[in-house]
Amino acid sequence: MKKIQVYFDGAAWLWKKCGYGLIIKQGDTWLHSEYGRVPVDEAQSTCNVAEHYALNRALVWLLKNGYENEETVVYGDSKLVISQMFRGWQCRDQKLPYAFLFRDNKALVPVFSNISGKLLPREKNKQADELSKLGIEQS
Repeated sequence: MKKIQVYFDGAAWLWKKCGYGLIIKQGDTWLHSEYGRVPVDEAQSTCNVAEHYALNRALVWLLKNGYENEETVVYGDSKLVISQMFRGWQCRDQKLPYAFLFRDNKALVPVFSNISGKLLPREKNKQADELSKLGIEQS
């Protein structure tokens, strides 16, 4: 079976609101895509919050739809998120706005039997980026 590919991105606007976007594919087949506003207050509206939220939504969708045993590669342009989830970086300050999402994602990743993350140049993550910007516009 072809591996699952997850593309995620987050965007923030003027510390007032943030959006997320994600695309999940298996080979050339699109399994799922979504975008929306990240449900946090203005003080938490950062790119890191949006990026972690997008990854969280993707992981939860994969679990709900029974893909936890499929080979999965997660692609994102956030060095912070990819490094925290797949390269052992920590969230040393638990008061950071994204710390609660870091903890949630850190608990979800090991549920998958064969998952890895790859840092993707921003220009190769355009579709997820466009979705995240649409998410900012959601009311």
